[in-house]
Amino acid sequence: MKKTKRLIPLFFLPLISSASPPIQVVELTPKLAEQLGFQVKIEEEELSTLITFSGPESLSSGCVAARSGSFVLSEGDKTPYGHISELPKMSEPPQLLSFISNSSKNTLYVFIDYFCPKDRALDSRRYAVPSVRDWDS
Repeated sequence: MKKTKRLIPLFFLPLISSASPPIQVVELTPKLAEQLGFQVKIEEEELSTLITFSGPESLSSGCVAARSGSFVLSEGDKTPYGHISELPKMSEPPQLLSFISNSSKNTLYVFIDYFCPKDRALDSRRYAVPSVRDWDS
């Protein structure tokens, strides 16, 4: 029984050692987005603002688009709504469509995550438009 109790903590060791740091965020500006190959199209409609956000198939020598998402942020960066999608492996550039009501005081944050191969996992990045409302400001 004593041997079993001593071995239990060792069971969790592989889980702890395989954890990775959070993905680094690159907040895009219109100029940086253009340089990196991202396209941001914002359309004001009668009741809402629509964003079409697309990026290159891969970045940084083999880092591929793996996830996309959007968050609605209220004052104080509280998140009343968020959505994250896994992107299927395709031979097309990743694309995200999202919208926010024009009457809302919240802002919309959209992103595409690029994951690198395991030996370069620390090079993985999240490329984000931090505020659709302030994009051209």
